[in-house]
Amino acid sequence: METVQQRLNGELRYHKVINKEVESWLKKAEKIVKETKRTEDKFRKGNYFLRGWRGKHVDEKIQEVKRVSEQGVFPADLVIDAPDDIGLPLPTSEVVGEVSVKEKIWKHLIGDEVCKIGVCGMGGVGKTTIMKHIHNQLLDERNKFDKVIWATVSKEYAVVKLQQDIATAPREDLSKHNDITMRAAVLQEMLKGKKRYVLILDDVWKQISLEEVGIPEPTVMDGCKLVLTTRSTEVARSMGCERLEENCLLESADDGDCVKMHDLVRDMAVHITSQSPRYLVKAGMQLRELPTEHEWTEDLQKVSLMRNNISKFCLDMTLPKFTALSTLLLQYNSSLKEIDDSIFTLMTELKVLDLSHCYSIRNLPNSISGLVKLTALLLNGCGNLEHVPSLAKLGALKKLDLGWTGITAIPDGLEMLVHLRYLDLFAHRIKEMPGGILPKLFRLQYLRLDNAVAEAEEVSRLSKLESLGLGDYFLEGRRGKAVGIGGLTNFGDSIKIPTDIRRLFIAGCNDLRSVSDISSLKDATDWRECWIYQCKQMECFYYLSSHTTALQTLEYLFLENLYNLIAILGEEIDGAKSTLPTPITPGIFSCLKTVQIVSCPKLKRLFPPKLLRNLQNLEEIDVSWCSGLVEIVAASSDEEEEDKEAIECPKLKTISPLFPQPDNGQPFPPASLERLIVDPKEWWNSLEWDHPNTKNVLERFLQ
Repeated sequence: METVQQRLNGELRYHKVINKEVESWLKKAEKIVKETKRTEDKFRKGNYFLRGWRGKHVDEKIQEVKRVSEQGVFPADLVIDAPDDIGLPLPTSEVVGEVSVKEKIWKHLIGDEVCKIGVCGMGGVGKTTIMKHIHNQLLDERNKFDKVIWATVSKEYAVVKLQQDIATAPREDLSKHNDITMRAAVLQEMLKGKKRYVLILDDVWKQISLEEVGIPEPTVMDGCKLVLTTRSTEVARSMGCERLEENCLLESADDGDCVKMHDLVRDMAVHITSQSPRYLVKAGMQLRELPTEHEWTEDLQKVSLMRNNISKFCLDMTLPKFTALSTLLLQYNSSLKEIDDSIFTLMTELKVLDLSHCYSIRNLPNSISGLVKLTALLLNGCGNLEHVPSLAKLGALKKLDLGWTGITAIPDGLEMLVHLRYLDLFAHRIKEMPGGILPKLFRLQYLRLDNAVAEAEEVSRLSKLESLGLGDYFLEGRRGKAVGIGGLTNFGDSIKIPTDIRRLFIAGCNDLRSVSDISSLKDATDWRECWIYQCKQMECFYYLSSHTTALQTLEYLFLENLYNLIAILGEEIDGAKSTLPTPITPGIFSCLKTVQIVSCPKLKRLFPPKLLRNLQNLEEIDVSWCSGLVEIVAASSDEEEEDKEAIECPKLKTISPLFPQPDNGQPFPPASLERLIVDPKEWWNSLEWDHPNTKNVLERFLQ
């Protein structure tokens, strides 16, 4: 039956249907498989007398299986030509748990805003199954599209085969054309003549040139849609698709800092590990006590008791040492208060110890100091932890997380951890970071500090540092060096920004009036991205002076909830500050691609007019909930409009300065402009234009 099904998958395509004889045999085969399974289950559960009584029945069933098997030999094709030209449903299995994804795809298909859709996710998660269901649904609702075309691309696809598969739906034959370019031209003309079609390309592994194949670029106007399923979001992006949320076996978790494994995968993993004596996995089972001592075998390699209610971690100290145990996971046992002081003398080979979010722990056992092979000690969220024993002997340690603990002093021996890559010391009760420690931790890549702010000069000497978190801002390192600053005061020379910083995050720093107040930022040479949130006193993003190098590389700017922000750029001359800088250095914002401004109600104008010539790389402006906004680009007059429209930027009345006019006076859009997103349409109709034709020229970009 599996062999026949595999053949069908290769032969079944558009305008082909299953041979009735084959279809009948598949039903018969499926029925006999279910019957023999039931018989086998009954036989296995029965006693010896019942087994003997059922023996005859088993013999009969075996003979029946042989007869059905012999009938399943089909030397000829398993499919025949379809009787009509409309399209036939594809065989598929039931969609389980992905209804929301299916509905999202369907909404984009029947809508008029998106022409190309990428359904992305790792192999085996059900992308093809979902699209088969949508394909069949499209056939049931034929009033929307005239033609639905399905073509499987696969990893090693050939252009010639893909061309013919697409042409098969309109019942066209491209075989008479040997040249690929000619075939593409014929196919393109063929598809252009078929208005309102959906083309589904399944299992796309790499970027496909639509022009090379002969697929017309779909537009909103022609009502055609292109959908592809792919394992790579990069492929979808390269082909200009609107990428849907990844349908993946790793799902987003509620707290945003983790990923959640699909239930089926987790159950399988737990089942596999529970069958091995080398793993003791009892996570999330509401245990109040440790597993029994006979389960603590000498050859244990990994133990996971996370997310239980264990209050005491004690073992019989006469047990043999666990010389193979490398990982012990106890996180989220919030009731855990007592750990036997000598217990880690049994686990001398331990490499990973996770006690994160064991909130009730006050002291760690001294035996931790002897874990010389430990590479990760994770204590984040142990809010009542007051003391950590000496770390001097833990020379192999690479990750030490003491964030959100109650410790009052830097642990003894910290300076000896010369292999440390990750250090989180965000602990409110630490009053001081002793000098001389950080320079010894020269391999640090991630550092997070709270009140124990170190000397700026010492931080600047950490040449391998990629992520620096200061204050209550949680920072996660990604592409290049990053600094996160949260809830701190007294800016200026107290904070040292690395010169090769790429990403800067600032949140809740209420006495910060401008990013330029961080004096070390002026030396930045590769600053690409900036996020600023909820800084109540910030009045200007950056005051220009003689130091403007930092702004010449910036690509992404995000400002949110800055309630006193009145300007993006200002100028500072002899200590006096103003909001309209002039002149403007040519390099400022020359790399800027995206500007997003949210809830900055006092901001009236985004850019001064003289900055326009610098914005040659600007791709996206996104402004929302800025009730005081009057102009994107400041005009010569300061008059404000009082009209109350409704996109939460009600005073914005013109966008004409964004579209300069050539010498002949006729407006033209920038060559890179792809779309203008407007909501609601009434606001668009209320805009004022410097040239009467500008609005008409831009209409084709409107969404």
